[in-house]
Amino acid sequence: MWYDEGLSPLSDHSIRTFGVTIAVAAVAGALAYACNLLPDAVALGVVILLMLGATWTACRFALPHSDRLALGKMGRTLRLV
Repeated sequence: MWYDEGLSPLSDHSIRTFGVTIAVAAVAGALAYACNLLPDAVALGVVILLMLGATWTACRFALPHSDRLALGKMGRTLRLV
């Protein structure tokens, strides 16, 4: 895609995207680790919700606006744009 479209995986916003994603993953990981104190059935549900929430948060705040726009209808449905 770099040759045809001029796209590169390492662009100007890569460092910010990486930093925000690492921060979201660290918080979600700490909360998931704290779920060890809960009963297994409850912990599973909470960890699944944490995973979905962390994924949405990382997409919403780490991705630049142009990348969120490129997601099209799914990005609008998930309110990423």
